[in-house]
Amino acid sequence: MLLTWHTDHSPIHLRLSGLPKSSTPSDITRMLMNHKVENVAQVNLEYNRFSPTGSAFVTLTHSDFLRPALKALQRVVWFAHPIAAYPTEAPKVERMRGGKGRDEAADRDIVSGTGSGLTLSDNGRNVILSGLPARITDEKLRALLKGYRLAGGRSEIQKLDTDPGPYLITSRVLVRLAFKSEAYRLVRNTHMTELAGTEVFANGRATGQKHLIHAQVVL
Repeated sequence: MLLTWHTDHSPIHLRLSGLPKSSTPSDITRMLMNHKVENVAQVNLEYNRFSPTGSAFVTLTHSDFLRPALKALQRVVWFAHPIAAYPTEAPKVERMRGGKGRDEAADRDIVSGTGSGLTLSDNGRNVILSGLPARITDEKLRALLKGYRLAGGRSEIQKLDTDPGPYLITSRVLVRLAFKSEAYRLVRNTHMTELAGTEVFANGRATGQKHLIHAQVVL
């Protein structure tokens, strides 16, 4: 069970490394419970450009629980991965509160996708689509997302590679959905599917190249 701390207590943070990159916060929470790590308030994955790094931040409800947690996590091997745990400072985050804050961040192109899962609000409703054509148009993106309930606002679809350059052949897009169920539905329907490219030869004819889409929910 996840706990909350009282305002007169000071939370403490652990950093776990060596985790499988497919781990979810719920998976890690269950692993901690199985190893008798108690008084866990929150688990957040660490990302590098929206890709999981294999590390996570664990927030304990009070510094008194740090030593027992470290002892419980000594020599833990999880799915053949040796796990390392050590104290750390609170992860630095850029909070974007509400639709207006997300829109302003999108306008300033400051969503890097690097850091703790706390970097994005509404985690579980955000989907990264990668492998898209580098110069995919807004119209083609809207067509791809037709039928899904988006979060609304200018930031509901945000291109992450705003300057593709002459050598970039794929691009990534951050999509904000209205509900977690919609995010997972988008991933189920688009992951490992092909999309026709938008590149053309010098004579104006299409290359015919197809792009394999990868889709993941940011947790």
